Amino acid sequence: MPFAALDIDISGTGIADLGGVQNLLFFGVFLDVLGLDVRLTEPARTDHMLRAGWVALGDHFDAIGGVDRDYWRAPIWLDFPAVLWTPPSTETISTVPVSLLASRLRWSLSDGTSGHIFVLAQ
Repeated sequence: MPFAALDIDISGTGIADLGGVQNLLFFGVFLDVLGLDVRLTEPARTDHMLRAGWVALGDHFDAIGGVDRDYWRAPIWLDFPAVLWTPPSTETISTVPVSLLASRLRWSLSDGTSGHIFVLAQ
């Protein structure tokens, strides 16, 4: 059964624990305040921007040298005020769609930018 693995306000930089390794179905980010560093890509497109920030998914484990570390996937850039991210996978494990396994989420927003993130997992 799908559940909200994360549902928080975000600003600045931060890392959130998803409560263990989760099978992520999607996440949505809504940026309700855009900082002064955010730039529109073109004057006629007020919803497409650069420099708002990014989100990265990762995991925490001790696979290399027995040292606990956070490992991160490539960032997902927040180029719109409302971003929907879905994983590319179409595989299944015991009939459950495998989307992306992660236990941590990290964000970095430009100064003055803030919003909300919602992560759905199964």
